[in-house]
Amino acid sequence: MHSSQTISEDDIMENKIKIYKVLNENPSIYVELNEFSFPVDLDLYLDNILVDSIYNKNTYHIFNVTQPGVYRVAVKSHDSLKLNSNNLNFSKAGFQYGVPLKSSKALGVMDFSVNEPEIDNINDFYVEIKIHKDRVKETESILNKRLELNTFQKKVLNLNLFQKDHSIHNYEYYTTSNILSKEDAKNIRQKINDIEGVIYCSIVPVTDNLPPPELNIIEKSKNNLNNVADTPDFSELQGYLDELHGMNIRNAWSHGYSGAMVAIRHLDFGVYKNHEDFQEGNITVVSSRDETNDCDHGTASTGCIAAGNNGFGVTGIAHSSSFYFYDTGDIDKILEQAHPGDIVSLDIQWTVNNILVPAIAIKSWWDTIYNLTEKGAIVIMAAGNSGVDLSNTSICPDYGDSGAMLVGACNSSTGRKLSFSNYGHYSSLINSWGQNVTTTGYGTSQNLPGHNRDYTNNYWGTSSATPLCSGALALLQCYAKMHGLVLTAESMKQLLNESDYTEGVDDLIGKRPNVEQLFTCIENMFI
Repeated sequence: MHSSQTISEDDIMENKIKIYKVLNENPSIYVELNEFSFPVDLDLYLDNILVDSIYNKNTYHIFNVTQPGVYRVAVKSHDSLKLNSNNLNFSKAGFQYGVPLKSSKALGVMDFSVNEPEIDNINDFYVEIKIHKDRVKETESILNKRLELNTFQKKVLNLNLFQKDHSIHNYEYYTTSNILSKEDAKNIRQKINDIEGVIYCSIVPVTDNLPPPELNIIEKSKNNLNNVADTPDFSELQGYLDELHGMNIRNAWSHGYSGAMVAIRHLDFGVYKNHEDFQEGNITVVSSRDETNDCDHGTASTGCIAAGNNGFGVTGIAHSSSFYFYDTGDIDKILEQAHPGDIVSLDIQWTVNNILVPAIAIKSWWDTIYNLTEKGAIVIMAAGNSGVDLSNTSICPDYGDSGAMLVGACNSSTGRKLSFSNYGHYSSLINSWGQNVTTTGYGTSQNLPGHNRDYTNNYWGTSSATPLCSGALALLQCYAKMHGLVLTAESMKQLLNESDYTEGVDDLIGKRPNVEQLFTCIENMFI
């Protein structure tokens, strides 16, 4: 393993400021700030010569760079001395970015004239519209003539959390002031859909406390109803951690990479936050429904990614990561809070004509996911559990390439596509186990009173594959960051294309990550 410029986890955690290379068509430097009193001023130095500055920043920053050399950043907050980052050597090779993967769509080219599908099994909706800032006044005037006053209200986003060159600054978003039935939402869309200034008009399902999907988990164990002193160690049952048929996680851990310095932002159907395997200090529950609701789905996903390495229960793939849990109604919080290099996993799907389709089928969600990708996050989401070809645009409309990846579900023994897994989208680039997943929750392996000591051995579907892939990507990002690099959505796709776990390729669900092997690929491709 490459080690000459490796940064230790302790070194990173002690630094309040850290800079990383970002290798893409326009090479840049990502400035990561920790425990600062914002706002701050940043100075970029090349070979000890000041070359760029930015003032009054309230979050991270990305400096574009045009030539090789040794870079550092100095940070000054209003109540502290100036602090210097590590030195970062940007070689000439860093300006020779690899050829992007071929896609049937160019990133950033979008077509919102495509019809949006109607979502089944949800009763409450709102309408969201996107308007270019140059057209706001005239569009508002037309809206007020066609609709009752105050039908729409401006959507509030903290734009200070986005780089100044992020395209979100060019637009305004409006949502209906009230929750609507599907028919009322359709009526509003019909009245305004032809307004020239409206980029899209999206009927958006209200996802607060959205019920989890029916996974038909095997009936809970009857054998463990009494309290036991100690939960056994189930980690040997976590076959997805293994080499060959899994994702080669255990070998990755043996090199010291378990997710440190990486933030994972996972959206799911509630979590039992007091579960015994979630108490190691690495998990932050940003939002979750009341635990009188069913929170097993999100609990199972959280265990796959972030359960503690504590000698009992299960061990999360990225147990040293900073894991943030968001309930299904909070994708906008993820958009605001995400930083470059964060792993964002969306374990949600829509039902359309009794077919399960991914989150990108709704225009508003597609747009948010695109904004996350543009922000520098790596976004993955469940492809869905209906066994359909998502290249069929009558099933899954194509508004363009959001930059995200769809996660397919593979057989735990053969690596081939499971019959229920959706497939075939040009972003169907990654897969993992969709059956026999041992993790927290549900209670098929251990079922004790309450929910905080329950475990299962058969979490399944693209529901299980998505968090498994999220954890794997976090380990790859961990390895990259310890070597002074942040992977973007595009460079992560390039990297995954090198995985030698190819069983799902012919089935159009992409590749399964071989994490240890991809460590070597990071060295060869980017370092």
